Amino acid sequence: MNTTKLKVLCYSLGLLLLCTLWCCKTPAVLQTPVTKSVTEVAPKYSGTTEMMIPSVDTIKISGTLEYAGRDKLMILVAGSGPTDRDCNSADLNTNAFKMIADTLVTMGYSSFRYDKRGIGESTRVGEELMTLTDRVDDINNIVEFFKSDFSEIIIFGHSEGALVGAIASEQSGVDGFVSACGMSITMDKMILEQLEKYPKALPLAQEYIEKIKQGEDDFEINPALQSVFRPSLFKFYRVAMSLDPQVEIAKLTMPTLVVGGACDIQVAASHAEALQQAQPTAQLLVIDNMGHVLKEISADCSDVNNAYRDGGLPLNGEFVSGLRGFLDGI
Repeated sequence: MNTTKLKVLCYSLGLLLLCTLWCCKTPAVLQTPVTKSVTEVAPKYSGTTEMMIPSVDTIKISGTLEYAGRDKLMILVAGSGPTDRDCNSADLNTNAFKMIADTLVTMGYSSFRYDKRGIGESTRVGEELMTLTDRVDDINNIVEFFKSDFSEIIIFGHSEGALVGAIASEQSGVDGFVSACGMSITMDKMILEQLEKYPKALPLAQEYIEKIKQGEDDFEINPALQSVFRPSLFKFYRVAMSLDPQVEIAKLTMPTLVVGGACDIQVAASHAEALQQAQPTAQLLVIDNMGHVLKEISADCSDVNNAYRDGGLPLNGEFVSGLRGFLDGI
């Protein structure tokens, strides 16, 4: 087996699959005693506000609110790995979430993006202690924190965050949901799908997955697959592998948009199509010249890898237009 190629694959898997982990009353009204007219109090928020929102136990989630009014708030949920509120990490420079937030403001919509627990300025938690449902709990608490401050709340989930966001959308009863580049199969199947180009690795991966599912924690792991199957992720995997994205999105009753990129080298556009089939009321948007990180790339996908490193590359225009159309229609 070509160890160098496999390590490159494991890095790519890390971007999608690893979780290295990571109220306020409606503004009151004042009545003028003489005229009995109603005047709204000055907005509770303005511009860019850095916030720390309490979640379960001692967990606090650090994030950035971009305020553009009380109409609609979009909560941006990042994917796997140590990605921060802007969709960046030590090995990833996209600024994708910051760009989405800035774009939403120009449309007149507010947004909240945040560091996942264990990441950035949010409460530090060891990855061996976290599960996917912990991430759902954090979103639900963010929704609860803001729900009386905005007329409508929409969850935007990217990559692994699409599954997390779908579950949270159903539990918290938000007003809309966007799945962007989300997988349509369970995480164990996704790992195996991405290893298909390396057939010598498949038997080992299948063996490890079965042991994880059966509750085993102490077994030897090939060094070339260590980044994917390190023991500190087993607790997370056991929960994530039990959740079917198609089943979860089928539960939703709110307006839903499913987005995929034809140049996505991590989650093929066919996953978006499968999610929309599972939730036929959802809108489907598959974009030709867009990859996994939602940026504008060439139609032949030749520069797709550059999108992971070029933080100045603009968002895909069709994606922006589709997002606006969806929000305007809610």
